Amino acid sequence: QSVPELQARFHLVSWDPRGSGSSEPLTCAEVQPEVLRLTGPVDDVEDAEDQIAARAVIVDLCREEHGALIDHMSFRDHASDMDRVRQRLGVEQIHYVGYSGGTSLGQAYAGTYGESVGRMVLDSAMPAQGGARALLGYQAPAAAESLAAFDAWCARTDCGIEDARTAIEDVLRHASAGTLRGEQLKPPLSWTDAAYALIALQYSPTANDYLVEALRRGRQGDGQLLVGLSDAYLGSNQQRDVDPWHMVYQLTNCAGELGPTTAEDVVAAEQAYNAYTPLSPIYTTDHAWCAAIGEPLDPMVEPLTADSVDETILVLQSAVDFATPLSAAEQLAEELDARLVVYEGAGHIASMQSACMQQHLLDYLIDGVVPEEGARCVP
Repeated sequence: QSVPELQARFHLVSWDPRGSGSSEPLTCAEVQPEVLRLTGPVDDVEDAEDQIAARAVIVDLCREEHGALIDHMSFRDHASDMDRVRQRLGVEQIHYVGYSGGTSLGQAYAGTYGESVGRMVLDSAMPAQGGARALLGYQAPAAAESLAAFDAWCARTDCGIEDARTAIEDVLRHASAGTLRGEQLKPPLSWTDAAYALIALQYSPTANDYLVEALRRGRQGDGQLLVGLSDAYLGSNQQRDVDPWHMVYQLTNCAGELGPTTAEDVVAAEQAYNAYTPLSPIYTTDHAWCAAIGEPLDPMVEPLTADSVDETILVLQSAVDFATPLSAAEQLAEELDARLVVYEGAGHIASMQSACMQQHLLDYLIDGVVPEEGARCVP
């Protein structure tokens, strides 16, 4: 909704990061769905080793098909690509708006090429350094907060579901048993497909009614409402191939790990996440990918600091966010001496949840107006 006003004042430029879209997409990702659909609970080191081995097959295939590109997918490489785009445009500085995973790319760019950055908006962000290990400390509590928020909404609206965790576990049991079916589902929906669908529904509170119905039907063995959500989350096409960006994300995230990942690390991550959410194996898969990829290729570029750029950075964040929790945004804002604006509601991508948040973004980008300290927007 902000695009028309921004187009009137700026040239809007985006790009396909290397390995995705039209930037020599990773064709090896075509087999990724088969591995994704093997994702499931990790009970011990043997389970973890099986998950790692399945992913290692894809990593080896990627190296065979794409050669050196696979070892040059780090944040440093993406930042270099971004600066080449800036140079080709012939501009000295760019303003940057990053959403979710795009905030990490923005942090990488500004940490290295800060003199080329004017205003910067990081919407739904967390500190970019540390890889999957760092994500654990932020996202696990956020997953529990999201379920608690859903339970509170259900209590207010008498939605018919008393405990979200129990309902999700019931649906996943059907998936594990091969009994999550539907009119158009042949074969039955897998555990992973069901889990990704349930994750997708937690990104926005506007999906609560749909989530209630999906859980209600899923507990009865009907998975028809979930299959389309799983495909949408993974960027699948009609052949159910996964968007190559998911592989790019894993390669980039794991390149920034601070050390090698082992099967024991995968088990520890599963146990830690499971204390917060029954969807823990979806989070644990990041660690399994890092173990399959091997030794980290290229830790994070120069960290972004308050001195990296001249302008005050604007951070936008929802109070309840399944993917990027408020605690992470608060830490990032403190580290960068940035201005944090909080939407006092729920949902991923804060500027899309509220006209008030959109206005802060526009005023900052167009006129350089930095919101007052402690600014908040109500639902």
